[in-house]
Amino acid sequence: MDTRHEPPHRASTTGPSSMTASVIALAVSLCAFAGGAAGLLLSRFLAEQHLTKETTDAVRLGTSMLSILAALVLGFLIATAKDSLDTADRIVRSASVNLIEVDQILGAYGAEANPIRDLLRHYAEAMLRNGWIQSEHDLLEQNLPPGVALERVRLAILSLEPVNANQTWLRDQALTGSGALLKARWELLERRDLPIRPAFLFVLTSWVTFILVGFGLNAPRNSVVVGTLAVCAYAIGTSVFLVLEMEAPFDGLIQVANNPVGVALTRMGR
Repeated sequence: MDTRHEPPHRASTTGPSSMTASVIALAVSLCAFAGGAAGLLLSRFLAEQHLTKETTDAVRLGTSMLSILAALVLGFLIATAKDSLDTADRIVRSASVNLIEVDQILGAYGAEANPIRDLLRHYAEAMLRNGWIQSEHDLLEQNLPPGVALERVRLAILSLEPVNANQTWLRDQALTGSGALLKARWELLERRDLPIRPAFLFVLTSWVTFILVGFGLNAPRNSVVVGTLAVCAYAIGTSVFLVLEMEAPFDGLIQVANNPVGVALTRMGR
């Protein structure tokens, strides 16, 4: 079976799973909390001349600058991840509309287009069952990879022989819709390879760690301060977790909804 239309299976390039995102977020939280704890311990061993008002003011100024930079980077990551999630959602909804449109056009074309409608419906069922992102090993009922199945749909539409101007127009519209479906599939496949860059995480984690070092350096050693450090570390870790989850819209806890595909299926074949 020729599967050259499908990209090679590369499991290692897909977005992080929920487990991986949780581990990374936990590591970021631990680094941040360790920075605050290090600051608390450091203030205990530093000499008196290193804890003057002028010194602590300089430390506060430095941590404030780092806080602004960290907030900008984290805001950029969240905005980028949210845009990735929203874009994937728009592609799925648009593809679902195209499924209905192509099916209805083929229905208007005539009975000779029914086998194409059946293949298109099998494709939609596979997408609803298994999700939009599949490898060449995830086969449909006709033992066709999804991308090849869509190519077969397009080739079958192209092989139709219109007998009048109406059928010619319908075939052209169906070809346009099938091309849009193939484009949507490729766009969704490409979105698998957009994980958050490790450099951003490293820089953000190091800045947050230094910020909490400065916080701990100027804070008294008591349970309230330790609890505050823990809450700050938790908040930073969970924000990283949300970014990682949104960067992988087809894996983990935060996923693009497949409800539009189900709606499309209920309307196909009518």
